[in-house]
Amino acid sequence: MKKSIRPYIWSIVVTLAVGGLSAFLIRNDVPFYNANIIKPAFTPPDWLFPIVWNILYVLMGWGLGRVLSHSTSSQERSAAIQIYAIQLFFNFLWSIVFFHVRAFWFAWVWLLILWLLILRMIFVFYRTRYQQACRSASNPVFSLGHICSVSQLYGCTSQLKEKPLNQSVFFLYF
Repeated sequence: MKKSIRPYIWSIVVTLAVGGLSAFLIRNDVPFYNANIIKPAFTPPDWLFPIVWNILYVLMGWGLGRVLSHSTSSQERSAAIQIYAIQLFFNFLWSIVFFHVRAFWFAWVWLLILWLLILRMIFVFYRTRYQQACRSASNPVFSLGHICSVSQLYGCTSQLKEKPLNQSVFFLYF
């Protein structure tokens, strides 16, 4: 019996739509970042980010699609959808916090939380389907690169060519 491809299509389209909406919302903020912040030496070229993120979003969506189409219980599917939606929400908001709000310290903390959520997602996916856990493992590796980059960036905020317009209320709490 053939499995339906609908869960794959649905999860990939939703994931790409969330990523696309986030990119659309910060489209005017990225030039500020590129022009005014001295980036770490290991920062990849700007043109590479959309390519890598699209690949990551497709892999994430594919992993969820596999879990949805192969999990045997509704409880497993429900747990997978729940943790996936939470980490996708955190993923969506990270770019807004970092690029639009320019709350670099808060973005770093947010990224740590996102990383933990992704690890939890991998664990939930692993219980359901081992292969999906492996596909999803690329996301925390990429996020760890972000954590290192933001850590160095936070240390370099005094090297801004121009001070950010708003350092955000979030700095008051951290």
